[in-house]
Amino acid sequence: MTKPLITGSFLDFKHHSSFDGLYWNDQAALFTDEDWQLKIREMQELGIDTVIIMAVALHGKSFFKSKLFPKYEIAASDALKAVLEQAGELNMNVYVGVGWVTEKCIDYPTEDWQVEKSEKLISELNEGYGGFKAFKGWYIPYESGVKLYFEEKCIDNLEKITGFIKKISKKPILIAPYITGQPVNDEKYINQLKRLGANIFAYQDSLGVRWRKAEDMPAMYKNLKEIHDKAGITLWTDLEVFEFEGDVYKSGLIPTSIERIKKQLEYEAPYVEKFLCYQVHGLMDKPGSPKPLGVPAAKKLYADYIEYKKGI
Repeated sequence: MTKPLITGSFLDFKHHSSFDGLYWNDQAALFTDEDWQLKIREMQELGIDTVIIMAVALHGKSFFKSKLFPKYEIAASDALKAVLEQAGELNMNVYVGVGWVTEKCIDYPTEDWQVEKSEKLISELNEGYGGFKAFKGWYIPYESGVKLYFEEKCIDNLEKITGFIKKISKKPILIAPYITGQPVNDEKYINQLKRLGANIFAYQDSLGVRWRKAEDMPAMYKNLKEIHDKAGITLWTDLEVFEFEGDVYKSGLIPTSIERIKKQLEYEAPYVEKFLCYQVHGLMDKPGSPKPLGVPAAKKLYADYIEYKKGI
């Protein structure tokens, strides 16, 4: 049996939560375009072929050259372009995140005003960056919780946004919901999946946020696979490689152990087509990198994962 590997990673130019991104937000703000390209090369060396950009705009400011938003206070002139260019040279795929565009910290899909702002951003990105080789698809970072079913308000707004994307672009759409319960394996949930309009679902496995344990994964993903097979919609996973240093959502993210990651990979592998992780950026950092990111333990996790890949 082939050893399961992480082949995709999220990447945030600046994390929307000052708590979560405590140990990399300030460092990343100093990155130039060339520095971002270096970090993409380091991700590729780790075995990453797919990058999911969390957001290209945040708190009403952009990480790219936008006519809609003023530029964020970062050193890079166009972080999005830098990532797309480098990823294209390395034959990597990039899914571009289109949420969190307003001045509020988080834009949940239950907020009506989000739809119009997202559509304007999507149009600008499609016109300015849609031709880049690496621009594989769209990521909508509306991390809606699923207990038994999706909230209907969430579906209504996401359906509008995915419908708009499909009018102007043929690129696939990815979302990454989180699960607080066990989705019901029935026609109602399957119909909700179809209405959402996304081509790929990468559910957060929820170990880092302490909602789940590794031993919960087989039952959770077996159920999801059965549901997605019936719906005919691709199932990936978002493997959480982090821990909270203290209280959940009120402290910085730090790397978890390679032992826990091995269990996550083993237990989820039979059911998913691809492993994404949150995230290499700041949590699995190449030892000796001229642009280090995150706490020292991020270097250890990078090295431990390389050893795992080699079979040591």
